[in-house]
Amino acid sequence: MRWFDSITESIGNFFTFGDDEMGRATPYHPSTKSFYDGAGIASLISLRSFDSETMMAINSNSYGYVLELAPLNGADEETVRQLAQAYSSMGENVYGQIILEISDKCRDQLDRWANSRTDPNPLIQKMTTERVKHLASGINGSIFPGRTMRLMHHRAFFVWAKAGKPKSTDLEQAVNMRESFQASLEQAGIANRVLGKDSIVSLTSDWISRTRDPYPAQITTDDVTPLNEQATEPDSKLRVKMSNLVLNEGTEDAFDVRVFTVKKRPRLWAQWQNQDLLGSVFQDAMRYTGSVLMVTSFYIPKQDRMIEKATTEALKTTKKAQDTSILAALNPNVRQQAQEWLFVKKHMDDGEKAIKLHQSVIMFAPDGEGNRCEEQAKAIFESAKGWRLKKIRFLSLAYFMTCIPFSAAEGLFDDLDDLGMTRHMMSWNLANLANLQGEWRGQNCEPLMLLLGRRGQLMNINPFKNPDGNFNMSVVGKSGSGKSVTMNYITECVLAAGGRDFTIDIGGSYKYSCELFSGTYIDLDDNLSLNPFSNIGPAKNASPQEQNEYWQEVNSLITSIVASMARQRQDITDTEESILSDVIPFVINKHKQATTFTLIYEEMMLRSEEVGIPETTRAIIYELALTIKPFTKLGPWGQFFERPCNINFDSRYVVLETEKFAQGGARMLQVVMKILMFHVTEKMYLGDRKSPVILKIDEGWKLLEGRDSKFVEDVSRRARKYVGALVTGTQGVDDYFRNPAAAAVFANSDWLFMMSQKKESIAALSKSERVVLDDYQMRLLKSVRRDDERYSEVMIFGPGNINSIGRVTLDRFSIASYSTKGEDYTRVGELKEFYGSMGLGSNDLVMALEHMKLEYLYKAAGHTPHDANKMARDQVLGVKAA
Repeated sequence: MRWFDSITESIGNFFTFGDDEMGRATPYHPSTKSFYDGAGIASLISLRSFDSETMMAINSNSYGYVLELAPLNGADEETVRQLAQAYSSMGENVYGQIILEISDKCRDQLDRWANSRTDPNPLIQKMTTERVKHLASGINGSIFPGRTMRLMHHRAFFVWAKAGKPKSTDLEQAVNMRESFQASLEQAGIANRVLGKDSIVSLTSDWISRTRDPYPAQITTDDVTPLNEQATEPDSKLRVKMSNLVLNEGTEDAFDVRVFTVKKRPRLWAQWQNQDLLGSVFQDAMRYTGSVLMVTSFYIPKQDRMIEKATTEALKTTKKAQDTSILAALNPNVRQQAQEWLFVKKHMDDGEKAIKLHQSVIMFAPDGEGNRCEEQAKAIFESAKGWRLKKIRFLSLAYFMTCIPFSAAEGLFDDLDDLGMTRHMMSWNLANLANLQGEWRGQNCEPLMLLLGRRGQLMNINPFKNPDGNFNMSVVGKSGSGKSVTMNYITECVLAAGGRDFTIDIGGSYKYSCELFSGTYIDLDDNLSLNPFSNIGPAKNASPQEQNEYWQEVNSLITSIVASMARQRQDITDTEESILSDVIPFVINKHKQATTFTLIYEEMMLRSEEVGIPETTRAIIYELALTIKPFTKLGPWGQFFERPCNINFDSRYVVLETEKFAQGGARMLQVVMKILMFHVTEKMYLGDRKSPVILKIDEGWKLLEGRDSKFVEDVSRRARKYVGALVTGTQGVDDYFRNPAAAAVFANSDWLFMMSQKKESIAALSKSERVVLDDYQMRLLKSVRRDDERYSEVMIFGPGNINSIGRVTLDRFSIASYSTKGEDYTRVGELKEFYGSMGLGSNDLVMALEHMKLEYLYKAAGHTPHDANKMARDQVLGVKAA
């Protein structure tokens, strides 16, 4: 037993054998070494040096490499087939480890998100700090006391190794096989990268010298000290007990490590079913509260020997299975053994590789929580129908070492094989049993929106990183689902990234958020002019082709606006559209920025008086002119369009309130809505085309009529070209199917955020065929909920078959900021005035919201409102409480 021999004199002399609970001989003796310091821990690690040219690790008696794999979010039969082929291509006499890590070391992800929020606005900076602090509380504990809501990052690793000291030709051959294997993984949809020596050492350190540091280890190695010594700290401690291990005993970094083997597994199991082993999607209590490693170790032997052995064993066990004697009855497992050997022989005949496989599960429980975490892990596996874990006694250290890279090739796997702890399987079994699943991480791109998965995975959502589609978003949620919070969160994230938000509001819903983010709130008064022509014109550096495209876009959008002036509900005829498409470009080309609706009206009146045109055409032109007359200087609404546009679009957050236009009726509102949408796309056109820009319309977009579908498509297309997105919100998804324009809004939104829904809305989505939902996804959607002020869940549908549930999780500061309650709004105003009057030179709004947060926390702790107010004020002002 080579691995045991390396840490003891000899297994035969050092251990005595007893029976474990599985009936197998188990080595254990009270004199087994029970304590390792830093140097002792380093001696357990086989890693020694690294060849940077080939990216291969050179170990005590092996060599190999480590890949990090992007975890799968489900799979299908084709994925399994490609994985099986990839595993079959790794050569012979190869040892491997496939390790799935569910780890709470994810503070670096929070920092990455925070560092991407470059806007200097004090409020946004304060929100960022508070959000990170709030979410980080879920690293070494639950975000909310009494609930299982922790941060967990899912990662997957693949270790390839061969025993012995390599020659240069061995390394060259290994590199070639690695490149082929990586290509096969990519073909299966699994992104991967080769880990360098710093990453391998850091990974090893995180597992064998784990601390409560919220950051993953970032070790910079030197070229002198053996790598195994650099993977541990001198003060690290490992104590081996009869049924567990203790890391860093007696310190604040102490962990109770429980090690399990798989006692029972389902006879039929598919790769995608491994999602069930990550913790329940539907029950908070059935999720891990400590970091977990799921390790699949395997060995690919010489296949000619295995073919011979499979044939022999299949014949031998089949014959024994047919034996009906009393002696045969003493071995009830012989039939199962016969079936397994027949299975192996059949698949080898089909070109697959025979392997030996061992699986273990390693759990890092916070000190004092080992029993609870153990029962939780067992319950999660048992709920997966057919799995059962068995805690390892006496051999915890050996099984724990299965997770350390290259340990399998250093003799550990052979020792486990000698102990009867491996199983004969095929590469097809490996493709299904080795867990490569993870909760969706979101997109692999620059951070924007940060959500939290139900199983603790931080998700990065950036709708503007969609190279093959548009950036538009539809946000749907019934009253009380958190839709307004989500819409405000989108605004916050866009502004934090240096972007812009133009919101068309009806009813003052976004007045408070506009004030909150120091935006410009524009309401109707007699001096307001929306003239869409005042600033038209292509960019100065536009090419002739770009200029031509620009004028085509402008003419098309303005024609649609004038069509809404002419017809409120019914579509314009082909003849009418032809007339408008001729008149409008003519007037715009003639007058450019001096164009007005009055000039368009006058041109149409002139054409209606032309000699020689058919009377029917004359009548149509004349009627069209009359219908747009109310929007000219001769009509009641001309005052809002005649003078040069005086709306200040310079602010990065502009809210355009349109409710007072309702006095002019739906027709006027519809025209105003489209003109404002035109103005915003003009700002997108003239922007830097790098920073994200959103045109946000909550509910008001429903004023668009059926004939406006082309207008919506044109606006969406134009926004996409200039890094802009149309963001619409509604309470029910069925609103998107009321007319062609609404359907166009929905069809042109590559991103759909579904909050808690009414049954009717879910039914409408299912019938729409816009999103194809299977039974499981339907169950997921029905489970989406809001948990008071703790979080609002959203089911995300996006490009590339994205569908996952994330939680918009807000801290107390942001809750105070986003609150739409009248009493909260009033209270913030009072506090803002109070702190502003003190002349402290600080941001009075930030101070007021901090006061609101603290006041809530003190009340929750049992203090009276009076005391809570005083304590909050003292803390904000930096006054030490008496």
